[in-house]
Amino acid sequence: MRPLIIFFSRAGENYVNGDLIHLETGNTERLVSFLREATDADVFRIEPEEPYPEDYMECTRVSKEEIRTGARPDLRAYLDSAESYDNIVVAFPIWWGTCPNIVLTQLERLNLRGKRIWPVITHEGSGSRKAVKALKKACPGARVMGSLAVHGAEVSVAEETVKAWGASRLSREENTTR
Repeated sequence: MRPLIIFFSRAGENYVNGDLIHLETGNTERLVSFLREATDADVFRIEPEEPYPEDYMECTRVSKEEIRTGARPDLRAYLDSAESYDNIVVAFPIWWGTCPNIVLTQLERLNLRGKRIWPVITHEGSGSRKAVKALKKACPGARVMGSLAVHGAEVSVAEETVKAWGASRLSREENTTR
């Protein structure tokens, strides 16, 4: 059975190794392209109804407020069902030490009971513990599996690592034994 990748990524001004730089493609989206190539997964991109600010500092202010208030931003489109998938990768950047609320908006609308959720995380030094905890809460009855975390500045050299991780966990042959 083919896996599903649900992801959120943000291009534009981003913090990378202590500097603000402009990314044409977000780091998480780049990782997803590697995973897709290795696993032939179906892909659903989470996009906000109202785009996040391109300015990094303004975006961090907005995201911090979403986390503080528990907001669930509206999406341009919603995935209605994940029923036909057993393995689901949820890929996102760490924002304020956790999963962006926009990802929770989508996950909380799905029945993921009995599914295996594989977190794939990009970060600039924050840990993923709070993010995994947020995923477990948003996906009651699902099994949140071991995550893959990649430092954003290292995405360009992580292709083989990401592909090997995906192939070992999400290949069609592996799906029949896990």
